[in-house]
Amino acid sequence: MVMLLVLIFIMRTGNARSITVGCGQAIKKLLGPCEVYLSTKTFVLPPASCCSAAKELDHAIAAAASPRLAKSFCQCFRSAAHAVGSSLNLDHARAFQRNCGLKYLTIDPQAACN
Repeated sequence: MVMLLVLIFIMRTGNARSITVGCGQAIKKLLGPCEVYLSTKTFVLPPASCCSAAKELDHAIAAAASPRLAKSFCQCFRSAAHAVGSSLNLDHARAFQRNCGLKYLTIDPQAACN
């Protein structure tokens, strides 16, 4: 898995602050609140805590305004989706971006990452 460290900017309460987030850290951030949604075989919508964590990462990618950063995170989550294999509900993974209202963050093992 790509362990690329990237500098991203998060906008909070009008102040920008920089943090370093790696691929593994980003996956861990989503794993807790999103694990049931991404692995259950029955139809469910992602919980608010899952979408909240995902939106925080998505906003950080947007704030950095870096196509290279967006591509790195796409590759990170695409690799993670492949690694998880059959325990990943592909329908939920592919609908994740739409269901949480995300622009950049996707968990699709077939994502193009261009």
